[in-house]
Amino acid sequence: ISQWIVRLVEENVKHGIETNIIVLQDIIPRKALRSALWVDPDMVHIFIFSQNPVGGDEFAHLRLGLTELGATITEIAKSYAKKNMKGSIVLIDLSVLIHLFDPLKVYSFILDKIGIIRSSGVTLIAVFYPETHDDRVVALFKTIADKVIEI
Repeated sequence: ISQWIVRLVEENVKHGIETNIIVLQDIIPRKALRSALWVDPDMVHIFIFSQNPVGGDEFAHLRLGLTELGATITEIAKSYAKKNMKGSIVLIDLSVLIHLFDPLKVYSFILDKIGIIRSSGVTLIAVFYPETHDDRVVALFKTIADKVIEI
């Protein structure tokens, strides 16, 4: 996943698309995040959400909760709408969110954010590991995806 993130960021930068990487629970190594950030530090923004956020480095650290995550996504989307610019949000990972907060709560959360995300021209990419969920959960989340790709 780390190499895929860097390739995605490189592709976005080529097309003038800023990338906002939201990482839950520090599941991506700092070295990989730094590699993505240094593709173009002006066009890549990294937010790390965890139960006990500790700042002090080059990334934004926030408390992990649906309210905090929702507020961040809304602010990112609003900023691109204001600038009339394309942006991308990469959520790593949706499976963690589902396991922490319940599939139906997360589904409702995503549905609630889709409107502002789409209206602002932002693309949401959510990493999801279907093998960690039962078939009903996988089917539920596929209903709101515009496209499903395998990495």
